[in-house]
Amino acid sequence: MAYNPVELLRELKRYIEKKLGIGFGLETRNIGQLKKYLEEIGIHVEYVMTLMNSLCYQTASSKEEAEEAIRELGKQGIKIIAINILASGVITLEEACKYLESFKDKMYAVAYGTSKPHRARENTTVFKQRFCMV
Repeated sequence: MAYNPVELLRELKRYIEKKLGIGFGLETRNIGQLKKYLEEIGIHVEYVMTLMNSLCYQTASSKEEAEEAIRELGKQGIKIIAINILASGVITLEEACKYLESFKDKMYAVAYGTSKPHRARENTTVFKQRFCMV
């Protein structure tokens, strides 16, 4: 992590957990590096939001490193929230679901966006059928 903000992260985590009473999490485009960094500095997060798509589109980690980090963090009880599952429209929802199935026991949630209400309904139906997440 740039500038090694250990004390800032500790204070932010303390504030969010103690003052706000909610879980602390981070978003990353480089889950492999984040996993290593959190281990080095000894900070445990409740949530990690990260890119999860079969192309490893927009990730800084290699596909193998990203997948291994997701599996290991999931084993540690960290709740993984998948984003950019369609690789910005490059892959289909069916392809995305097939890929995500291998992480089903590690994912806490999937976040996706669309500007079309009918597509949001269709995607939600597919996710309910495939993952029972909604």
